[in-house]
Amino acid sequence: MKNKTLIVGLIGLVFLVILILAVPLFLSKSGLLTSSSLISTNSSTTFDKTITDKVFSLKYPSVDFGVVTFGQSIPLQSYIPACESDFDYCLYFTGLEYKGTNLESAGLRVKNRTDLNTEKLCLETPATGQGRETPPVSTVSKDIYSASLFAPTGDAGAGHYASGLAYRFFYRQNSSCYELETRIGRTQFMNYPAGTIKEFTTTDLMALQNKIKEIILSFSLPGLTEVMLP
Repeated sequence: MKNKTLIVGLIGLVFLVILILAVPLFLSKSGLLTSSSLISTNSSTTFDKTITDKVFSLKYPSVDFGVVTFGQSIPLQSYIPACESDFDYCLYFTGLEYKGTNLESAGLRVKNRTDLNTEKLCLETPATGQGRETPPVSTVSKDIYSASLFAPTGDAGAGHYASGLAYRFFYRQNSSCYELETRIGRTQFMNYPAGTIKEFTTTDLMALQNKIKEIILSFSLPGLTEVMLP
């Protein structure tokens, strides 16, 4: 009798574990659990600052990021800067957790692309540095906006290299196109004498990318309640 009770208990435990694993998968497949909710659930970041432009707003954590606007210099100088010079706002990474590694810079460039004044141009014009025929890797369309993603973007030179993504948002109410481009710059780890620095790993890269992606998910337009990234 005890063995039978134990077997029943083990079956119940296995069923409970399967249920716990299956529910998030079902929600993700059904679209009820979005990438934004996954990120925000796991995030302990405090977004205590807000950029408020004529149309959009963007939140960011001042503990890890500083902001400069067009015409200002990025205080943290590096061979590959946190943002290209053509920006309206540059949110540059100031965190110290990767100090002593081959991470060189990281940032988010925000630009109102007034030259891309139609939805097709906004969503389909390749990002800077990509080939003229490079299509977006994915798109999404909602009531008041549409968005596209170009990846990867990058730059390199003299032992330095950068990687990133470029998001475009087309706001249909006033035909505005906004570009939010991420960039993470590094130096070649093998160029340093052994033991002098730690390597900025793939795990570090993913963690920093998520920090920047959380900022992008706070991007807000009038009438927009949730950003759905492509």
